[in-house]
Amino acid sequence: MQGKSCFRCSEPSVLYQQYSGRYLCAKHLSEDIITRAKRTIRLQGGIGKKNKIALIPGGPGFLPLLAILGLIIDQRPGMEIVILQSGNDVDTGSAACHILPEMIQISIVPVKQKSCIKVAEHYGADRIFCSSCLEEAAADVLSCVLSGNISGIIQKPDDNGMVIIKPLCEIPHSEIAIFTRFFNLQSNDAGLSGNGDVLQFLSDLSRSHPSVPFSLLKYRDRLRDLVP
Repeated sequence: MQGKSCFRCSEPSVLYQQYSGRYLCAKHLSEDIITRAKRTIRLQGGIGKKNKIALIPGGPGFLPLLAILGLIIDQRPGMEIVILQSGNDVDTGSAACHILPEMIQISIVPVKQKSCIKVAEHYGADRIFCSSCLEEAAADVLSCVLSGNISGIIQKPDDNGMVIIKPLCEIPHSEIAIFTRFFNLQSNDAGLSGNGDVLQFLSDLSRSHPSVPFSLLKYRDRLRDLVP
């Protein structure tokens, strides 16, 4: 962003938020991401009162989400993050130990063919955190619409009170990449998860209509509000 200063300070900007009309430096963009992620957590159900939360690893948002959760639960004694590991290709334990404060306990639990919800319940968690970014969350909604999978959009609450939270669902992938570099987190080369064709279609559409991913999430939320 040569020649443009940050909206909040005199530092050079690193990104133009097309949907907000603001130029931001790396520091203030990262602060904005943390603020918005915390707000999304509150709106989607909060951290909860239990001392355990579950986390599904994977994708470029995993390490940034770990860092944000560390900031949030740092002052809560006895907290434990149960990482639901479905594969062996990512050293999640090592990554978590380098990012999270020492007082936060980490457990790596293999999921294999079991339901993530069932495993999380077994280990005493009532919150599952996913690291899906804006593009992934919007692509999920669009995939459900195109396939007629309404239940995938509605996602009624689990009978046992399990809450699924996606703190980064309104944060674009490009902003998460800057956040990763700013906090010196290990770069994750994993691509976005979801239907490749839908992700590409959404990416092409968003170049000229940057509000489309946000509109899809609002559409999902309105449908959920209509369900008794």
